[in-house]
Amino acid sequence: MPTIRFSTALAVAATLLTGYASNSFGQGQAPLGQSGPSSYGQPVSNAGTPAPHTAAPTPGGSGVNGIAVVDISYILKTYPKLKGQLDGMKSKVEVAEAAARAEAEEIRKMQEDLKKYPENGAEFKRGEEAVLRRQGELQVKISMQKRQFIEEEGRIFFSVSREIDDAVRSVASRYGINLVLRFSGVDSPDPNDRNQTLQGMNKIVVYYDSRMDITPFVLTELQRGGSGAITQGVSTPPVPRR
Repeated sequence: MPTIRFSTALAVAATLLTGYASNSFGQGQAPLGQSGPSSYGQPVSNAGTPAPHTAAPTPGGSGVNGIAVVDISYILKTYPKLKGQLDGMKSKVEVAEAAARAEAEEIRKMQEDLKKYPENGAEFKRGEEAVLRRQGELQVKISMQKRQFIEEEGRIFFSVSREIDDAVRSVASRYGINLVLRFSGVDSPDPNDRNQTLQGMNKIVVYYDSRMDITPFVLTELQRGGSGAITQGVSTPPVPRR
């Protein structure tokens, strides 16, 4: 006796949250856009191994000719506040996924129960309508939750980006730095990895003097909440890079 099939659309909808969680939180990577707010929500590239920050700006705080560089990707990966916020958000996504799976299982059981009734009978039609209604409600719920998670992620990164900007500004002002460029402190790309090679070719900063790297100072500024001042002429211990 034929019966309605478990909705393909529902099966797709049931994977939306899982897909969002995998894209944003996979392999412990923090989401980060390539440049600007429009890219928020994309995973940080884990290509290459970050090179160690081994030097701070020269004593007196001038960088090199008033120019410095900062590794924003590394800061996002190691900033404890951001990690805590993303871990909390990941927990919310996992709870939502579990609820969606439970709801989908209930709908599947409803569909199985329809086999007890003649296809043209009133009981079958009522049950079929109930299944289709529950499927539609679940699809809408999942879509709305996905949107909410994306918006929440955007708010988190907007807030952190402002904190990073403030920290960079504070460190630059303290050391008399006039220009700070963003760079990626990674080793040479894997020649067998096309994406890594292209990233290396497209990088903005091709070479920098290690004395220009103020990443440790910026991370320290973030971790202390922007309070206090780094003593002039005293080197800050380098931040370990993994």
